[in-house]
Amino acid sequence: MRAVSFEEDRSAARRALARQAWSDARAGFAAADTAGELSAAELEEWGLAAVLVAEYVESEGVRERAHYAYLDAGDVDGAARVAFWLGLALVTLRGEFARGGGWFARMSRVLADAGVTDSVWAGYDLVTAGMRAFFGGQFEVALGLHERALAMADRFGDTDLRVLAGNGHGQALIARGELAAGLAELDETMVLATTGTAHPQAVGLVCCAVINACVECMDVARTAEWTDALTRWCNRQEGLVPFRAVRRTPRGAAAAARQVGRRPGRAAGRPRPRSAAPGRPRDRHGALPARRAVPGPR
Repeated sequence: MRAVSFEEDRSAARRALARQAWSDARAGFAAADTAGELSAAELEEWGLAAVLVAEYVESEGVRERAHYAYLDAGDVDGAARVAFWLGLALVTLRGEFARGGGWFARMSRVLADAGVTDSVWAGYDLVTAGMRAFFGGQFEVALGLHERALAMADRFGDTDLRVLAGNGHGQALIARGELAAGLAELDETMVLATTGTAHPQAVGLVCCAVINACVECMDVARTAEWTDALTRWCNRQEGLVPFRAVRRTPRGAAAAARQVGRRPGRAAGRPRPRSAAPGRPRDRHGALPARRAVPGPR
């Protein structure tokens, strides 16, 4: 009976995952874990489902297990992938910069230890470096790092990397005053994020960052359009908790953009310095707390 329960729970979790029913997927994997041994891939999927229903502590523990399970199986790519998404969740959803930076460093370490020098994960390493440069006010450096990451995304055909690097590149353009070019790149990135097969963490993070950038640029129409796009995407994710802050009131983000435009001394279309950055930490629902630098490997 125990084996039957394990297979039933695991199958139910996979079916829920396929229809993006994150609460059901999380519950199925958790039940299966009490009756048998989940694979590294199943632990990774459970970790994703848990983070998307804001069970962050559970997600972190499961993803740590997935990381080491991949290493035990000799799957360096899998171990690096889990380390990146775990690090990104810690930084952007939990505001835990030291631990998040540690997992980014862990991603680099497992590749180096395996002698892997030509990998798509080197592109993700460039994104994390670009985040640090952006938060440090080094916009030219951030721009260059994200340009290199975009080139690697194209070379490896990696949608998630293109979404994250495109967001970072567009944000850096805006920060150095190239408003039209930056917003155009963010528009393209949002289309890819909301209509393709990008990782849900990447989609939610980039959508929130782009909407925040539109608010700070006082672009009311663009804010409303992308808020609606995020709303539609969220509505397709059963049980989703993070990334919903802009949906708490109807057209709330557009209203915020109009309010920003009414502040004394603000010229229309002029962004505040260091507008919404890629990877900025958010609370349980996606709201933005105070800004802080993202650490690199020590």
